[in-house]
Amino acid sequence: IVLTKDEWLKSLPKKVDRVVKVKMSQDQVKAYNFLTANWHLDINNKSIVIDNALTLSCKLSQIASGFLYIDDLIEEDMLLENLKPSKSTKSTRETYYFPEQPKLEAMIDELKGAYRTKKVLVWFNMSAEKELIESRLRLESIPFLSISGGCKNIGELVGLFNKTQDYRV
Repeated sequence: IVLTKDEWLKSLPKKVDRVVKVKMSQDQVKAYNFLTANWHLDINNKSIVIDNALTLSCKLSQIASGFLYIDDLIEEDMLLENLKPSKSTKSTRETYYFPEQPKLEAMIDELKGAYRTKKVLVWFNMSAEKELIESRLRLESIPFLSISGGCKNIGELVGLFNKTQDYRV
């Protein structure tokens, strides 16, 4: 079954934005400020070097979200004139998670407080955010459904969320 966005969104409750300002942990603030000032950061025995403002913006967003992607590019046959990685160029990505997660704590406080009886949609932008959120919801024994890119059963999941009380996140 394939549903259009308009078909399954009409059964969702009215959107309510609740802005909760959360301070980053001391480790996050330190990494954020250092990366902003120096365009490089050593973390978890790895170095991150920033070469443009867009990459800096992405990395700062990651830090504010409680993690940092660390990419290792192994260049075996990179040709400058081609500017495309050859077939033998490999990229691996490690994810560093900050020890303290103030945004997750605030989310759990909201889910157990003001939203304890309401259905809630939690949006994420990056897969590491999804991993953080899902692992914390499991830890708190809060039943949830998750939809992300490539999900084949969106209609089924939306139906479960909308028609049952089993899932509120």
